[in-house]
Amino acid sequence: MSAEVSSATCGTRFCRIAAKLFIISLSFVSASPLRAQSQSQPATAAPSTIVFEYDVASIKLNKSNSANIGSRNSPDGYSITNVPLQTLIQSAFGMQSYQIIGAPDWFASERYDIEAKMESAVVDALQKLNLDDRRLTRQRMLQALLIDRLKLTIHRETKELQIYSLVIAKNGPKIQETKPDPATPGVPVRRGGPSIRTSRTGSGPIILTVLHCASEDLASVFVPHVGRTVVDRTALAGIYDFTLQFTTDDSTVVPTAGAGSSAQDPTAPSIFTAVQEQLGLKLESGKGLVDCIVIDHVEKPSGN
Repeated sequence: MSAEVSSATCGTRFCRIAAKLFIISLSFVSASPLRAQSQSQPATAAPSTIVFEYDVASIKLNKSNSANIGSRNSPDGYSITNVPLQTLIQSAFGMQSYQIIGAPDWFASERYDIEAKMESAVVDALQKLNLDDRRLTRQRMLQALLIDRLKLTIHRETKELQIYSLVIAKNGPKIQETKPDPATPGVPVRRGGPSIRTSRTGSGPIILTVLHCASEDLASVFVPHVGRTVVDRTALAGIYDFTLQFTTDDSTVVPTAGAGSSAQDPTAPSIFTAVQEQLGLKLESGKGLVDCIVIDHVEKPSGN
């Protein structure tokens, strides 16, 4: 099945109507439990008149022939260097490469630098959002930027693809729940989603460190490392900390810090063996329905 989700042509500014609709919907979903319980409290969500968009932005071809990618989210903008547009599309729409259909070859082969800045009113409004809504808003801003500058048109489809199911291994789970901080009793141990760090030193194993991971996020942690959708069928219901050490094909691992391309470590287990031995869980292969985006039209960015 399919549904049209992208815009037609935007001008040099971004799709204001779509952005305004998003802000209006966001004001309903971002209310805190305190405000939901007390009707007399004034709303603190950002005004619906604020359009979350980048005021100025450039996308320029990078000709350095380097493999290194640099990125930074500042309070008033977004900067990334030497990145394939395939990676940006994945980030903007929350997809993996296997979920993007119809991408041209230059999506993966050409690399670009992006500099984008916001107006001060947008910066102030963004800071008033909670962490989850702020992350979602920045993701939508990147979507709008790519739609505008690439003249991007897409639609969504659901396809039956190979997936993995995350289940409890034969001898039961070994994964440990996050321990409350004794210095701050009563403070939630999880804020704004899990902390995930992937690293490698030299030819050593991949080290995946995950903190404050709620059970509903657990399966998604493994997706970048196995190249398929992972569906959680563990029935776990907690918040977890764990470190996983494994070897994998360098083309599938997505390092976030301190990792460089190197040969596989022959002494380290595969991620499938590591998940079972170190966490007491198991990745079982099968088929399932996967959300995908199909690229109907795209153009190379003009460079400004």
